[in-house]
Amino acid sequence: MKTLVYENYNKFISATDTIRKMKMNIESMESEMGHLNENIECISKQTRDINRHLEPHSRKIQDLTNAHNSLKRLQFIFELPTRLQHCLNRGKYSQAVKYYSRASPLLNHYKHMAAFKGINHDCMDIMNNVKDAIWHKMAESDLTIKRTAELTKLLLLLKEETSNLWKQYVNIQMTCLSRKNVSHSDPMTVEELLSDYIMPLEEIVHQFEALFLSGENGSSEDPKSDTVTASIRLSDEDREKAKDDLFTAIKPYTDKMLYSASKLIELPVQITTATSIEQRLQNMNKLKVAFRDKGQSLLRVIQPVQRKLHSLYARWEYELIKGSLDSVKKAVREHLCQFVTDLDMKDNGSEIEIDADRTADFIQDTQIWLAEYITKSCLLPLNMNLDITNAATAERLQSGLKNMWQDIGNSFGASSSSKYLSVLLLLESRLCYNLANNGIYRVYVAFSTQSSYDKNLVNSSSTHFAELSDTVLDPTIISDFNDVVDYYLNRGQFLLKKHLMLEAYMLTCRLQRDYIYPNRDSSSVQRSSDVWTYFTKRLRYTDRILGIFFPQQQHLQQSDSATDNVSMLDCNYSGGPYSTRHVPPSTHSVATMSSISETPGKTYFEVEDNVALNMMSSNIDKLFAERIDVYRSVEPTAKDVCTALIMMVLKAFLEVMRETQVDGVAYQQLQVDVEYVQRMIWPYAGDEKWASSLLQEVLSNAYTRCLSPVSLTQDKIAAILSNCLNLFNL
Repeated sequence: MKTLVYENYNKFISATDTIRKMKMNIESMESEMGHLNENIECISKQTRDINRHLEPHSRKIQDLTNAHNSLKRLQFIFELPTRLQHCLNRGKYSQAVKYYSRASPLLNHYKHMAAFKGINHDCMDIMNNVKDAIWHKMAESDLTIKRTAELTKLLLLLKEETSNLWKQYVNIQMTCLSRKNVSHSDPMTVEELLSDYIMPLEEIVHQFEALFLSGENGSSEDPKSDTVTASIRLSDEDREKAKDDLFTAIKPYTDKMLYSASKLIELPVQITTATSIEQRLQNMNKLKVAFRDKGQSLLRVIQPVQRKLHSLYARWEYELIKGSLDSVKKAVREHLCQFVTDLDMKDNGSEIEIDADRTADFIQDTQIWLAEYITKSCLLPLNMNLDITNAATAERLQSGLKNMWQDIGNSFGASSSSKYLSVLLLLESRLCYNLANNGIYRVYVAFSTQSSYDKNLVNSSSTHFAELSDTVLDPTIISDFNDVVDYYLNRGQFLLKKHLMLEAYMLTCRLQRDYIYPNRDSSSVQRSSDVWTYFTKRLRYTDRILGIFFPQQQHLQQSDSATDNVSMLDCNYSGGPYSTRHVPPSTHSVATMSSISETPGKTYFEVEDNVALNMMSSNIDKLFAERIDVYRSVEPTAKDVCTALIMMVLKAFLEVMRETQVDGVAYQQLQVDVEYVQRMIWPYAGDEKWASSLLQEVLSNAYTRCLSPVSLTQDKIAAILSNCLNLFNL
């Protein structure tokens, strides 16, 4: 504390001394300012006196100065032929043109006078020799591009014909450029491309522009230099012609330049990581800097080169974006195939058992993994390496992102030889719905953020945004986002229907084999056909596997049939983020007939009671059965898929029976099969009339085709079915 007090005390004393000195200096400053004002007034008075005494002689001095300058110009004019001849002899053509350019206005003005006429004639003869010497110099083989431009300037000042001059200039420059590149191979680096092509072409075009495409007629000179500059203004027609001649001449070199540039930035066929294209990225950045700093005149004057270069940039950006985003499709395919391969699936005949918990975790993790992969491995590197502030680049990136989503969606369902094709189709369908629900939105939010778009709240009434809160997307990408979501909803539906049709096709083949080519060893009906036992197993399997991939609230339903204790799971799907518009399966059917029972425990068709009535009923039901929408859209639920599968199989059953001729035993077998089918499908079809209508049509066709139809009694059918259910533990 003592030290602190001591130091602050010293500073206080120092500040006091400084203030005292400032006060003393200010007092002396006032007296000094007074002396300075007196001196300035004295100087001003003396200056006025001097100007007053010299004013009578100033005009005379100015006249003498003008006369002296005129004599010097006359002396220069009289000595001009000698000066020009001296420059010609020593090869100083630029100095000769400079002298003649300074004197030619005066010679032209006084050429009517004898003295000046002779001087003008001598100068013109000498300058003609100078012009010939310049043309001879331009024909030398070791002439450089820069020297050619300098000599062309001299000829331009000497009033050489402009059209001939620019053609000669271009031809000579092309010869110089050809000699410069004759010993060089294809450029291996951007630096070589710059030195071999860009800079020489830039120099040629820059000089051509300065000489023929800009400026007014005339010349200027630098008093400290022996050189002169010149430019001439051409008409618009001549300017375009001059540009065309220049472009025609340098086109082989510009084409080679652009080709070499494209090879230096050429991207690999498959882009995996940023390191694999690091050198190309560096070359692209160097190339842009090279043309920006060293090729301004070339791009400004030769518009085709500028357009081709911009096209090269655009194509490179497109290939980079496409190549980077194409890796996503491959990664997704490998990700899904690896899961299917590693999944502990037990092949139990025609059924495959799947770990439901592991499958659910994989589906949930996959959409998160995919969003992160696209964002971190694709969008982020692209944003770092591309100028996304450029509108065209941003548009290409946005378009590439949309195409990537479509390519991924198109790859779903493309496999046709996988052992687990059915499982893969359901997995891809569920993934499509999940992506449409949330995954795609995540990617577009990341894209919007990384691209530094202006954020605006999206209208809550916009498509696909009803379930999203605090939604922030750039308005320019909302249309793409909605298109992609719509596409994935449709794609998920397509894959689900493809799985459904695969199952239906397999069952239809069994139907055709068992009914068109029956293998019957007994003369009486013992049990239901094997195809329907197989159908029941596949129906249960479909219900179970759909419950795994599209888990919803499961409800256990018991059949009310006294002879059937079958238990089935009913998946009630009440809508959701990936719900499509539900189309009831009975939309295109329903013919309510009094002869059709609404309970599964009764035979719904008894021929022996009233054949005529049943025939009429069959014909009416046939009209409606023809209109059943077999390939309708289905909800992603177990119940709706199973119902659609039943519809397809029953429709195929009907078509098969229309092509089959039956006997009495076959007709009785058909009665048992129809009753069996009705009991098995009851937990799914319920009291829907389309199922009864189709099955009624099957029996109706069989009855009309059978020569001696004898129907089994209902008790007999019930006894046979009871044995079947006990036999197969159903």
